[in-house]
Amino acid sequence: MMRSPVIDPIVEGLGDMKAAPLLLRRVLGELHGRYDVRIQRPVNAKGKSNLINKLERLLTLAQYSPECDGILVLLDGDEDCPRALATELVERAYGMNMDLPTVIVCANSAYEAWFVASLDSATGSQIKARLGLSEATNF
Repeated sequence: MMRSPVIDPIVEGLGDMKAAPLLLRRVLGELHGRYDVRIQRPVNAKGKSNLINKLERLLTLAQYSPECDGILVLLDGDEDCPRALATELVERAYGMNMDLPTVIVCANSAYEAWFVASLDSATGSQIKARLGLSEATNF
């Protein structure tokens, strides 16, 4: 029997530890029909600066965690240019010659803003209805 693939996330902080697995499961399920992927408990870098400064160490630890099939690094762009920051981090990760697929996602501003933006989508209409918000409510 083939085991389910496992993603090991690395995130900035405590709030991201709770939100990232939910976001990943939803994206994998709703957009890709993948309900078999397991999401490990995210590693909390304890701040964006720690994540940036200790990236190689965090990636090495994730790479050697049992059953890890891929690594996702998720952080907020905040005041940094997300493209430039992600490019720098990708180059550093690439330089490690890792054996696992590794993805670095740097959200423009804060990734929580993605949830607010989705409220104007079809699924967002259902959420608005559940919250008792008018369909005309824009975010």
